[in-house]
Amino acid sequence: MADAAAIFRREAEARFSWVRRDRGSALYIARGPLSAPALLLDAREEDGVYRLTPSEEGSRRLSALLPPCPDRSMEQFRGGSFTGEDLLLLARGLKLLEAPAPGEAERYMAAVHSRAAVLLRTKRQPDGGALWVCAQIAHIL
Repeated sequence: MADAAAIFRREAEARFSWVRRDRGSALYIARGPLSAPALLLDAREEDGVYRLTPSEEGSRRLSALLPPCPDRSMEQFRGGSFTGEDLLLLARGLKLLEAPAPGEAERYMAAVHSRAAVLLRTKRQPDGGALWVCAQIAHIL
């Protein structure tokens, strides 16, 4: 399933001259001229470096490539709107698909369920579209 995550790296490398996996909250950091608008990634310039996170369109495309999530409790978030916090959680999952780390899969799944609980508790139900994709990733890890 790392192949599904590779669509983001391919786009980043096609748009920028230098791309590295971010150690922070973004998916990648990049330098160089943005050669064309990115479709799958949102680029935010910060101190001469672009911080790349999955875009809503990129997240929807990724969801179509991944197997369905067997966790029925996450089904309610499918088709919801994509928010910044959820997209950062998605970036974390994509980094784990590219470079799995011991024990991180369990922590990631806990973070996804924690975020879902917050959305349910605050009745922000239309949000959380990226959580469905996060849950798909969590079950692959």
